[in-house]
Amino acid sequence: MEKKQIKEMVAQEMEQIRQWCSLLECHLVEVISKWQEKVGYQSEHLKVYYSGEDLKEILCLESDMEADKIEKILSAFCMLESRKMGELQITNMKKQYCIDVPKEGREYAAEKLAA
Repeated sequence: MEKKQIKEMVAQEMEQIRQWCSLLECHLVEVISKWQEKVGYQSEHLKVYYSGEDLKEILCLESDMEADKIEKILSAFCMLESRKMGELQITNMKKQYCIDVPKEGREYAAEKLAA
């Protein structure tokens, strides 16, 4: 495989990861905004739980995608979104993923919806 082909493959994969991250960001902002509408703004962390199946649906992934691929996407999401949403934490417990959103993430969601 040539160097140019490898660069193209990496670029395509990065674009796919950005698309997945964008989908997850939009969904997470929506969840945060709905929570804040119901409960009001609170400055503490917010924990948002997703099943593996829910994440596959939100991200338009194949139903047979392995959990390690989902975890790689979530890791990339944390890295790419940290400038906007603060330091996101992901935990995985029994087929369920928890995204711990800090105060910065809640503020970002509020600003994004106000715009």
